[in-house]
Amino acid sequence: MIKPSLLLTVGFFTYRLLIAHDALPERVTVAHRLEGAPINLGSSITLFERDEIQLMGGLFLQDVLRWSPGVSIARTGGPGQESRLYLRGAESRHTLILLDGVEMRNTNSADGFDIVHLQTGDIERVEIIRGPLSTLYGADAIGGVINIVSSPSGEQPDGDLTFSIGSHDTFTGSFSSRGRKGRIGYALNSSVYESNGFSVVTNGLESDSYTNTSTSFSLDYELSTQVDLQFSTRLIDTETHFDNAATTDVANFLSDQMDAFYQLRMDRKVDDENASDRVALTYKDLQRDNVAFGTEYFASQARKVEWQHTHVFGDDLHILGGIEYLAEKGQQELDYGFGPSTVINDALSTTAVYGQMRKSVGSELTLDLGARVDDNSVHGTEGTWRIATNYRLSESMHLTGSAGTGFYAPDVYYLAYAQDRKTLRPEQSIGYDIGIEHRFLGKRATLGVTFFQNDINNLFSWNSAFRVINVSEVETGGIETSFVWSPGAHWKLLFDWTHLKTKDLSTGKQLDFRPEDQVAIRLFWMPSGKKYQVFLGVRHRSVLFNTYSDPLTWKTFNNSERNPSPSGANWEASVRYQLSDNASFFLRVEDIFNEKLEDMRDYNGNPYAVSGQIFRAGVNWFF
Repeated sequence: MIKPSLLLTVGFFTYRLLIAHDALPERVTVAHRLEGAPINLGSSITLFERDEIQLMGGLFLQDVLRWSPGVSIARTGGPGQESRLYLRGAESRHTLILLDGVEMRNTNSADGFDIVHLQTGDIERVEIIRGPLSTLYGADAIGGVINIVSSPSGEQPDGDLTFSIGSHDTFTGSFSSRGRKGRIGYALNSSVYESNGFSVVTNGLESDSYTNTSTSFSLDYELSTQVDLQFSTRLIDTETHFDNAATTDVANFLSDQMDAFYQLRMDRKVDDENASDRVALTYKDLQRDNVAFGTEYFASQARKVEWQHTHVFGDDLHILGGIEYLAEKGQQELDYGFGPSTVINDALSTTAVYGQMRKSVGSELTLDLGARVDDNSVHGTEGTWRIATNYRLSESMHLTGSAGTGFYAPDVYYLAYAQDRKTLRPEQSIGYDIGIEHRFLGKRATLGVTFFQNDINNLFSWNSAFRVINVSEVETGGIETSFVWSPGAHWKLLFDWTHLKTKDLSTGKQLDFRPEDQVAIRLFWMPSGKKYQVFLGVRHRSVLFNTYSDPLTWKTFNNSERNPSPSGANWEASVRYQLSDNASFFLRVEDIFNEKLEDMRDYNGNPYAVSGQIFRAGVNWFF
């Protein structure tokens, strides 16, 4: 746990640095369910807008999230290989991924949902909300929520077409079209990624190729001035070649995955838009076939119906309430060529009721209060609460704070491997954060410091019989520091530093794959009326500790005991040149100095391969 004396020292010197300046313009976020401006909210939020995402040039969501404070990502090799996302040190399954309001959770996966396959082709905005948010979103939100918003339909028909080629025989293509005719609006995007990749095994001879075809489509219809009906779907089809971890180069290990998401939603505004209703029906079907030492088939389906009502009483009181019903099931068929095949079929359901109030007291104080009750068909009833506050010290400075509880009930995957499913308890957490943010230099700079702590009980783990059990408490905590400065009309500099301390109280050791320190610096030059736009960024992390398991004793080593991955930095740059009013050329370089910074090591202590220096160039047409 971070010592209180350190927090007080940081707070004091930050306060002395921040006295008396002005405010930056407000930016609106919707991930709260209650819409609001970040300057008035008690949550710790990071936003990535479309223009920044496009100039940075990353093809996948994880290329964007790596730049966020509090986020660390460990990937087992090159494109398409499995990855793990840790938000403020919480497990991957503890972060809820939302895409246009659809929960991407896979109930038949140890890590919830792997973001590695999400392309950025139609992403308009990404919001990272840190801290326990189970009160609003239920399970998966112990660490926080990543809310992804795709491009809207727009009022006038337009579209774009993009092609690029790059290292490792990589080809990408993306097509988007959107528009509106009368009451009907539409948005379509199709993205293709193909790469020969490189071997997951360092110095391996066999390349591990990857293909990804992603398609999204949405259609909205204005039934009246108050009622809007929308249908959306997203299909992700991937094929990934992989090896025996990072230990043995293998030619015929293959994973085929097909994820399908559908949602039908109706939004209704009433009482002169002071109140609104939202009704949504969601269906998910996720399937994966693995060919390795044998054959493995994983599938999960989920159906969800939800209703939410929001009412606004003047400018100072917002009330939100809702009810949800979620039914999930999963199947596993495992055949390794010896003994009988393993066949697992399981199902569970959850009914939830939640409510939140946002109250403004004058222009200085905003207070959020929320509570939620989930009733799970296997684990019974679980309640959570959250309080968040934002206090404006001046026009340029405000304090934020939040505290809340979270939980993660065993899903189909963990139930399938539980030592005793009747006694396997939900993971539970209590977390809090407190921060100060200041805007100065004539509305051109922002400095923020946030202290956070999250204690998680009943964490899931594996015993020597390969069964899931609850272990004791883990602690994650630290400090996030962010600085944003626009020295001129066309320049933007962002600096983020995360200091993270984690501990497994049952072993006294630091948690694996979570670096203690991460620094990210991004510089944008985006002049209007000029043909060039430039991005330059560098990420640095401290030593990364890995898990090593002795196959004879099942004793687990980490930290400095076995095979830490060394610290290091990764530089990236991209440039975009406007060829004409409707066409542009772009060039992106990753790992400019070819440092080949490791993401993680496998259970034998072997490092997963990284690509090193990568080039990609392409053309984008607008029509």
